[in-house]
Amino acid sequence: MSSGSIYPYIPHASSLVWNRYSPDSDIKIHVSFSPDWFSHRADLDYGERWHKDPVYRRRSFVKMARLLNEEFPTLQLGGNPNQIRGGISQIHTCALVASFFGQDILHKHDGWPENRSVLLNDTEAGNLDVPIIEDHPVFEDLMLQQNRAN
Repeated sequence: MSSGSIYPYIPHASSLVWNRYSPDSDIKIHVSFSPDWFSHRADLDYGERWHKDPVYRRRSFVKMARLLNEEFPTLQLGGNPNQIRGGISQIHTCALVASFFGQDILHKHDGWPENRSVLLNDTEAGNLDVPIIEDHPVFEDLMLQQNRAN
């Protein structure tokens, strides 16, 4: 069986995904680079500004790409840092969905944001209204960032 070509793709500050392309194989291997790994090595701050300022986030992506290329020179996991564009990928991570239902987003310097723990019983969960996402301030901010990031 041929291994085919393997290439890396890294959504910065997340998992590195190795995709193996072969006619007989659909293997994906995930290697994690957590925010604290980048925070401690590149003095990056993943606090609220990282999630709300697309220019700052793009600069941090470039810094992360350069760090990956320095740390793993033969693999060049960061690709070409000069080709990194802005975007809204990874903003607020998993805390985003709960924020649509009214939970606060708590940002951290060296980790992904979390929500203030508000546990609901079955009745409370069943009584939740489906939010109108397009009118939610967090969604509106995401759309503004998308426009500023490009």
